[in-house]
Amino acid sequence: MHGFQVEQKRVWCGLLFFLIVLLGLSCVREEKIGILFVDVGTPEEHEIDWAVPFFGNLFDFFPPGFFAGGSLEGNDCYTLIHYANEVEAAICGVDEGTPIDAFCNEYTGTYPVHSIFDHEEDGSFVTECYPLIFPCYLIGLGTSTIDPLTEEVIEGPIVDDPEGAGIGGADFLELMSFSRMDWHYRIPDYTNPHRKMILKWWYGNDTLDYPADTPELLNIKDRLTELLPENEFAFRHGWECYMENEDPYGDPVIIPDSTETAIDELINQEGVDRIIVYHSNSSYTNLTQYGHEWYDGKGKGISALPGKPFKECVEDITDEAGPKTQEDLDAYLEN
Repeated sequence: MHGFQVEQKRVWCGLLFFLIVLLGLSCVREEKIGILFVDVGTPEEHEIDWAVPFFGNLFDFFPPGFFAGGSLEGNDCYTLIHYANEVEAAICGVDEGTPIDAFCNEYTGTYPVHSIFDHEEDGSFVTECYPLIFPCYLIGLGTSTIDPLTEEVIEGPIVDDPEGAGIGGADFLELMSFSRMDWHYRIPDYTNPHRKMILKWWYGNDTLDYPADTPELLNIKDRLTELLPENEFAFRHGWECYMENEDPYGDPVIIPDSTETAIDELINQEGVDRIIVYHSNSSYTNLTQYGHEWYDGKGKGISALPGKPFKECVEDITDEAGPKTQEDLDAYLEN
C-alpha cells in the first residue's frame, strides 16, 4: 500500500507540474506540444551496457582515476574477474566457478585471478591506472570472489591480462555491475519491473509490449488529454541510461527509445512547436532492499520474523504474522 500511495502522490504532483505550465499555453490553439518523459530506465534484464552511458557524464566530475583507467580503460589497466557464485551463474547463464567479467564473458586467459591489493607496492600500476585517488581500496573492499579450488576469499579480484576479457569497462562500473547481478537475482524471474512501472504510469494501457490493466491505471497521458482537450500533444519517452545514440564505447548506434531518438522524433516526425521535459525520478519503489523484500547486510530477510523478508512473511498464512487466512491475504494483495 505504501508504494501505491507514493506512486499516487507522484502522479498528482506530476500532473500539477504539467498543469501549471500548460494552462499558460492553453490559449495558443495552433501549437503542437511535445511531452518528453525522462527516467533512469535501467533494462529489465541484467546488462552492463546501460551503466557506461549513464555514468559517462560523471567522468569529468570525479578526479582522474576514480573510475579506473579513464572512460574506457584498457592499456595496462586490468579487469575485475569473479569466479561465478550462485547468483552470478544464474544471471550470466554459466556454471558456478566459471571465471567471468562483468559483461558475463568467460575469462579464458592464463593469468591468475588475484587481489588488487597485491599491487599496493607497484607504483607504476597505481600511477597509471588509479592516479590522484585510492580506488585500489574502493575496488578491493567493494567486491570479492571465492576460488573454487582453494575456497580462498579474494578481495578485489583481478587478472593482470592486458588482452583479457572485460577490457573497456572501467573498474568502478564492473564492480557495480557485479553488485547489481545480486540485485537482479532477488527479483522474480530476474526481471527488473522498473520500466514497466514507469511506462504504465506515463501511458496507462497505451503502453506497448505490456498487457492492458483492468481497470486501466491512472496515468499522465490520459489525464493531460482529458483536462486540456484543446491542446494537441505528442508523447515520447527516453532514458538517462541511453541519452545519446551511442554504444558503451562511443560508437554510433540506433537506440529506439534513447532520449536523442525521442527528441528527433518529436521535432522531425511530429513537428512540435515546443517540447516540455518531465523527469519522474521514481526509481526503486517497492523493489528488493528498498521495499517489500528488504535484506540486511548478511543477506537475511528483514521483517517481523527473523531471516524472512517482508513479502514472504506476508504471504505465509501459517507463520502467525500478517494475514491469517487466504481470504485476508487475497484482499491484502489486491489492495
